[in-house]
Amino acid sequence: MIFPVPPEEEEAVTLSEEMVERRMQRFLSRKERYQIKYKSIYKVHQRVAKEFRVGRVLLAGDAAHLTIPWEPSV
Repeated sequence: MIFPVPPEEEEAVTLSEEMVERRMQRFLSRKERYQIKYKSIYKVHQRVAKEFRVGRVLLAGDAAHLTIPWEPSV
């Protein structure tokens, strides 16, 4: 699961068991606690090209992106 986090929230608070459990319960409430096997903070890095066409070169599609941390390495 991915949850947005306020930028002013401290990482220790964000990753605390209580905060993770609270966010999970708001998403899908259940009586028992969730078993969390992995948690980390992922910061989004957006980049937009200044120009999409220069001469005969055209930038199109989703050809360049950063690897997300939970994606298996190849």
